Amino acid sequence: MKQKLLFGKETLRLMVQRLRAPTTWVNPYSFGGGLPAGGLSKESFELILKCCSFDYMGRAEFEFGAIPKSFQAMVDRKQELRGVTHNINANVVYILAPESLLSDIQALLDKVLAEKLSRWTRSVEFKEPTYIRESFGLDASMCSHEDIIGWLACSPNNEDLHGWMYFKSQEMFLAFCQLFGVDSGLDHHTEKNRSKRKKERKNESHKNSGTPENA
Repeated sequence: MKQKLLFGKETLRLMVQRLRAPTTWVNPYSFGGGLPAGGLSKESFELILKCCSFDYMGRAEFEFGAIPKSFQAMVDRKQELRGVTHNINANVVYILAPESLLSDIQALLDKVLAEKLSRWTRSVEFKEPTYIRESFGLDASMCSHEDIIGWLACSPNNEDLHGWMYFKSQEMFLAFCQLFGVDSGLDHHTEKNRSKRKKERKNESHKNSGTPENA
């Protein structure tokens, strides 16, 4: 599959909204001095707040419609959305995105989590820090960012750079899969792991008893 997001001639410029767990208290300053709820309708905002809360990004681009545009893109491409589990070394990232972009997003996350990247890199530029490495405990920080557990790509001027999400939190991932009516794929993933563990236990049992593995 041709990669649309990475390794092109131009630097990839990304806007990514940081997400925290839902709370009973809504921070009125999550979107600074921008539009109320970042431009989300009251109904949409109430639904989304059951799944997450928004971290203050400190940049006007996040406060004047980028967030609802990104969620609307997910609604428009609902039939294409897929939920997948992606393993990067010892870390698990859950992705909710159009199927056509999954390989690119996985490659992007591989790059970000496998390499120690600063905010500015040769091939990837983030409008504001995502703190994903700090969230996974891969980089030290003066402030704790463990409560950053989800991310929304919301670059408004490129259809491939908004309308998808990734998560550290399985709970938040499942909440958004349910919100969009998307199969999380976790049942299949769990079944594969269960079958793998069953086979490993069987092989170990044969090994200990001296019985050939394929007997």
